[in-house]
Amino acid sequence: MKEFHHSLCITVNLDALADNYHRLCRAAKGKPVFPVVKANAYGCGAVEVTRRLLKEGAKTFFVATLAEGAALRAAFSDIDIYILEGRTIETDDIFADNRLRPVLNAFKDISEYADFRSRRPDAPSAALHFDTGMRRLGLSCQETQILLSSEKNHLSGAGVNRIMTHPACADTPEHPLNLEQKRRFAQIRARFPTLRASYANSAAALTDPDTTGDGVRAGIALYGGFEHPDIRPVVSFEARILQIRHAEDGESVGYGASESVNRPSRLATVACGYADGLPRFISNTGFHAILNGYKTPLIGRVSMDLTVFDVTDIPEAAINPGDRIELFGENATIFDLAARAQTIPYEILAGLSRRAARVFIDHSTDPA
Repeated sequence: MKEFHHSLCITVNLDALADNYHRLCRAAKGKPVFPVVKANAYGCGAVEVTRRLLKEGAKTFFVATLAEGAALRAAFSDIDIYILEGRTIETDDIFADNRLRPVLNAFKDISEYADFRSRRPDAPSAALHFDTGMRRLGLSCQETQILLSSEKNHLSGAGVNRIMTHPACADTPEHPLNLEQKRRFAQIRARFPTLRASYANSAAALTDPDTTGDGVRAGIALYGGFEHPDIRPVVSFEARILQIRHAEDGESVGYGASESVNRPSRLATVACGYADGLPRFISNTGFHAILNGYKTPLIGRVSMDLTVFDVTDIPEAAINPGDRIELFGENATIFDLAARAQTIPYEILAGLSRRAARVFIDHSTDPA
């Protein structure tokens, strides 16, 4: 039973997460799936998510930052952890001390890390990232050509055991950049046939089976933030009603008096605002939450800690202060919230409140 000494509750259904993981395993055609647990596992709790996915068979995990990797290593001694943001000369010893695997993102990283491993033979192996069209991190086209033409490329010395790239438009399967990135990565892969290769993210794995390579780096789909008939919602975000009050016809609600009621109304003030990850941009957009089974429209502006919903059409006996309203979850979808906020589910999940209680549903721990 959910405890509401906190006014906000984020429920993470680890059973649904496990189902999504296995759906991605099927999409990967038996190749391994590498969960991406950066940004506190997309707001879901990196330790709890990793613990459950280990039970489901995952062995290799990706995070964004060295700090995230060190925190995950402190909790799990026997998993492979790759750091997407890469390494520097100043951080190489931290990678080695914590047995963290760097993703090499620039040409100079290869020789520098090879030199470091000559002095620290216990330093872990690495992945090499090629930029095939995203233009964020990874070896540029020019650097790639230099590498491919080099007689001595230092890959063995750097302990490179995996090459990877990242698709920019996999969630838009018809975009021409998808074919171009696959073509470029296939050329690179052909030059390094003994190295494992990773192309697909969640979207690529679910929309283009030819991209699974030697493994899939799965992120948003694990957490229910990718629209697909076989992907289950994982996160529910609920807030407590603090007060129910009345407003007369024509009275305004909230900052800026941006919206007014057009009849005598009952209003529920809810303990959630933009400081908790509820986007201010959904104000005055027609967004509805779910309250005891009823669609409930937001009225006025989302403020820092409070948001108001119009509950006039809900029977008075059906709601009370202390009831929970579902902002997104099984009934009010994260996709509707993200669309009205003109953003994506990634941003919603990553921005969820640190002051919310987190409740985990995990039947894998139930006694037999």
